[in-house]
Amino acid sequence: MIPIIRNVGIGLMARIVLCLSLAAVLFFSFGCSKSGEGASTSLDKVEVRVETSGAETISSSKDLEVMLKVSPADTDFTYANGSYNVKIYHAQTTRYVNEVYVSKVTKVSSGTYKVAIADRSGGENFMLNVSIGITTSNPSKTYFSNAFTLKNYELTTGMVSMSFLKQANPQLKKDIYCTYDEDTHTFLARSTDITDGLVDPTQLVATFVAEGDVKVNGKAQQSGVTANDFTQPLIYTVTSGSEKKEYTLQFINFTGLPVVYINTVTRQTPINRDITSKTQWKDASLHIEGNGAFDDLEEVPLQLRGRGNVSWGWDKKAFNIKFTKQQKVLGMKKHKRWIMLANYADITMLRNDVAYRISDMTSLKWAPKGHHVELVYNGKYSGTYYLCEQVRVDKDRVAITELPEAADGTTINNVAPDKVGYLVEFDFHADATKWQWQTSFHHTKYGKESIYLVKYPDEEDLTDAQFSYIKGLIQDLEAQLMTIKENPSATEAQINEQYEQIINKNIDPMSFIDYWLVYETCINHEILNPGSVYLHKDVGGKFFAGPTWDFDYGTFNFTYHEAQPAANSLYVSGSVWYRYLFRNPKMKAMAKARWKELKPQLQQIPQYITERAEYLKYAAKENLALWPMTIQTKGDAHLSYEESITAMKRVFNERMQIIDRCMENW
Repeated sequence: MIPIIRNVGIGLMARIVLCLSLAAVLFFSFGCSKSGEGASTSLDKVEVRVETSGAETISSSKDLEVMLKVSPADTDFTYANGSYNVKIYHAQTTRYVNEVYVSKVTKVSSGTYKVAIADRSGGENFMLNVSIGITTSNPSKTYFSNAFTLKNYELTTGMVSMSFLKQANPQLKKDIYCTYDEDTHTFLARSTDITDGLVDPTQLVATFVAEGDVKVNGKAQQSGVTANDFTQPLIYTVTSGSEKKEYTLQFINFTGLPVVYINTVTRQTPINRDITSKTQWKDASLHIEGNGAFDDLEEVPLQLRGRGNVSWGWDKKAFNIKFTKQQKVLGMKKHKRWIMLANYADITMLRNDVAYRISDMTSLKWAPKGHHVELVYNGKYSGTYYLCEQVRVDKDRVAITELPEAADGTTINNVAPDKVGYLVEFDFHADATKWQWQTSFHHTKYGKESIYLVKYPDEEDLTDAQFSYIKGLIQDLEAQLMTIKENPSATEAQINEQYEQIINKNIDPMSFIDYWLVYETCINHEILNPGSVYLHKDVGGKFFAGPTWDFDYGTFNFTYHEAQPAANSLYVSGSVWYRYLFRNPKMKAMAKARWKELKPQLQQIPQYITERAEYLKYAAKENLALWPMTIQTKGDAHLSYEESITAMKRVFNERMQIIDRCMENW
């Protein structure tokens, strides 16, 4: 964009001279593929220049004519039939412009051409930053002119165009041209490259074309000269006489999300070539640029390794992070262990986030906290991830009694089994360890027994005595529940009394109810498998359900697919413990009452989804371009991001109504 401001009082001839002189300095030409569809560009000897004052107005009734100069003058950009291969492109993306087209090209003299541009917008107002591109015959390359603003309406007072040019902002790799939203009067500039770090928005210089005097917060603005802090959107006020108009200028670094930079010792890309093991830790370093929303994290050492069960077979790899010492990350509380969730099978990228939000509304003591981030892995953009807390025992996570530490920081593990807390996972596809056993429950989703694994104490600290202790407690609970169910001679009153005794002695009923309601609300089939299902127990206490984990794959199924019962009934009330617990009328009555309590809060979730989707809209575009959806099970593989968000809210609202109806007759 030519950096000129159209101020009242500047003579027409002076403006023309200034425009032409600046145009001569700023014109540029790039080489890319013949299609012009966003291919990489490079400086070439062919130069293309449009003679323009920086902004042109086109009429729906008459073509706009501009002069185009090409050097060398003998550059051949004709089709086989001899007509000229000239098109209009968006200056920022080098994609074709839909609102206008080149209707005619006439040669005026050697290297000089008259280009007629026609309006095909259908009467819709537009204001675009464009370039004219010529595609040569041999070799086949497209070269782009200097950018100019093209609009189809007149302004007596107002902002015509805005941009951030490399000439005025040396930190930029290339010029950034703003898009314009006519409804909100907002100019939006996006920096599209983050591999070498984010643009510093605190001292950026905007270049603009305007009709009138321009100010920001009362301070006069000079196009291409005045620097401002664009950490937050700024309001530009344009006045001419008694007329005044306001415009918002917003600068976004890539997608607006914080960026995580990870470099491993192997330095391989893409990520699925470098992360190849779920057991071997790989040395690496990490730093985070908070992008204005969070504090930065200076470079620190860490180790990482792959993670996942079904998801391990997908190209976009999730991985565990282990810092050498506790780190506070994106405002979340300090810890050594974190997870980068890939959310590959989730177009919305919100399933986990929404499930943890719902969990936070309940009595469950803790749900993972997380933030969406962009990942640059070994210098290559690698998609949008969900950086979140790992399910670990800690005072700020699953807060149960931990093993003591010696003075040198090593763990003292030879403590009595009843003097430490336990975290246990229920998972049918868990990797084999010596610290696991098969459940006594039958009738899991796959018609086979599933597996319990002790997750705390950690594998390297757990003793045989501790393992036997927690295994015995869980097996005893299962046996009690199953014995009552299988006793045909017991009366209903006896069954109820026995269940109440078991429940009161062994579990915290509200945590089990709330845990179940999270799965019912989110239509998560994992508790039927079961997989990634947790419970924990502290010293001298009962069993508590949770925490919630792993809601990105089978959750909020848009077509119900493998979750068909959820389309008209309670879905997981017959899973694992619940097929026994809900035989007790008091437990069912408590669940029905709890649903009524939670329902008003849960009705806020669709609005939460809307807000988060708006926040992630740019990230979704970049991520899906890199990692196209191929997973069919949830019904969103062929949906756009906007369609998937709409479907997610629809299914959630349907689910609320179905649970409500079922609870009335339960």
